[in-house]
Amino acid sequence: MTTLLTGLFDDAALFPPGNAPIEDAIRNHQRLKQSLGPVVGPFVVPARRLDELARLLTDGQSIDVSVVTSVSELISGAGAASRPVGRIRTVMAEISGIRDCNAQVAISTAREILGPDITIAVELDPIAPMESVLPALVDDRCRLKIRTGGLEARLFPTVNALVHAITTCVQHRLDRKSVV
Repeated sequence: MTTLLTGLFDDAALFPPGNAPIEDAIRNHQRLKQSLGPVVGPFVVPARRLDELARLLTDGQSIDVSVVTSVSELISGAGAASRPVGRIRTVMAEISGIRDCNAQVAISTAREILGPDITIAVELDPIAPMESVLPALVDDRCRLKIRTGGLEARLFPTVNALVHAITTCVQHRLDRKSVV
């Protein structure tokens, strides 16, 4: 298996359109990991559900997670995303709602709370021009989370917007995380 494919597919079964019950989602994630191996990335979980996830893991079970949160949640204490909860290992924090006016402060604050070992993927506010946030992303080696779909038409970027985002990431050697 090449590193190119490692962790290619994260598991967001708790989110639309799946909205799976957490018990089923955990069980199915473990099955996917067993059958598909390293191409299956982390289990995506909202920060507010980390304690619930920890209670549901059985003896001997552990899980890598990507925690969906915001800087305000991290500051208010949902920042438990940065600490191991039982056998949960946070490998990524997906942070939303960052705008150009607060990008540097927001990302620096998130990094301070999360520490150096957790990858930060930043989902930009849809109205934030990417170029104004790029310096903060590049300085802190964040990933850009590019939403490529969802339940509403407004969540689908135009082809030009998607090409622009990917091209900009490549030009600035910025990792990206695409989300459907």
